[in-house]
Amino acid sequence: MKSSIKVLGACATAVVGAAFSSLPATAQEFTSPGGSTAKFYGQFNLGYLSYDDGQATTSRLVDNANSNSRLGFWLEFPFQNDTKLRFNAEAAVGFFQSNKLTVDGVDSSDWFVWDESYIRKFELNYVTPYGSFWVGQGSMATDGVAETDFSGTTVIGYSDYSAVAGGFAFREADGTLSSITVGKVFTNLEGSRRFRLRYDTPEFSGFTLSIAGGDDVIVSSEKTYYDIAARYSGKFGDVKVGGALGYNVSEETGKDNVENLTGSVAILHEPSGINGTFSLGSVTDGGEYYYLKAGWIGDLVAVGATAFAVEYFDSNEIGVTDGGGTSWGLMMVQKLDDYDSEIYLGYREYELSQTGTQYQDSTSIFAGGRWKF
Repeated sequence: MKSSIKVLGACATAVVGAAFSSLPATAQEFTSPGGSTAKFYGQFNLGYLSYDDGQATTSRLVDNANSNSRLGFWLEFPFQNDTKLRFNAEAAVGFFQSNKLTVDGVDSSDWFVWDESYIRKFELNYVTPYGSFWVGQGSMATDGVAETDFSGTTVIGYSDYSAVAGGFAFREADGTLSSITVGKVFTNLEGSRRFRLRYDTPEFSGFTLSIAGGDDVIVSSEKTYYDIAARYSGKFGDVKVGGALGYNVSEETGKDNVENLTGSVAILHEPSGINGTFSLGSVTDGGEYYYLKAGWIGDLVAVGATAFAVEYFDSNEIGVTDGGGTSWGLMMVQKLDDYDSEIYLGYREYELSQTGTQYQDSTSIFAGGRWKF
């Protein structure tokens, strides 16, 4: 199964790449006389990441794993009685990811490589008045439940801290590199993409419920995953509100189940641009975290909206025993509407504490740009 998906994913990427190479940037969607549609899309999102672990600084050009460079397409076939069948294939381009960078830089790995791990989606979706059914590689029910965020700054930072500098290890006070990475400590505990079956209910007064079960097929694993999630989206006058709550379980023969509960809430006062985000989660062994973000979106320049935000992450007993981590950050995103692009800049400081061991503080700076088509 793994090899078959690898071949199919590579073929899908080649087809999408060929389509984009022969089409003008504005010709992305086609509709047949019968109403079927084909939509091609993608983005490039490169940035320069610099990480200082308190003793050594590593700086490299990387792909932004917050929202990596990718190509994809949708095929949609409408039927009677408000039903339709959709197919989605999507793959990362294959540039070196910001969450994989370490103090070794990219010396031990090619900056450009493509393998089956870069397949993001390869799925069928059957939409009916009674709900939506999914099969194939794609999002589990809890994928994204900790990331409800209206700040306009998610391209540079949100509750998934590991996406920026997750591969870097904290350095002990004596200079020794530990085995504890940023990504282990600052994680939002939500689900990911798996080869799964999923069902989403129709929307009821802004609420939807999702349930899924799946396995790791793209990357070999003995684990099986199950999850359930509820989502809400609505408006109260000028205030936009969104939220999600999810519970996920991973099972592995011979080991205890790992169970996580996580969720998020976001609000945006649209006239003023003032917004806030709150995410929290816990695991069965007692570890927990919370994430806060406050921001503002405004029209400072004519080229597009400008967004500023400040964030704070507190993690306890996740990725480290008898300790935890704290981090804060600043971020800015500038939209370039005429070019379907944005440029961004983010700064974070990280601190890890553990009984019996002292660690040096670390910082990251990440700047880059994203172009969507």
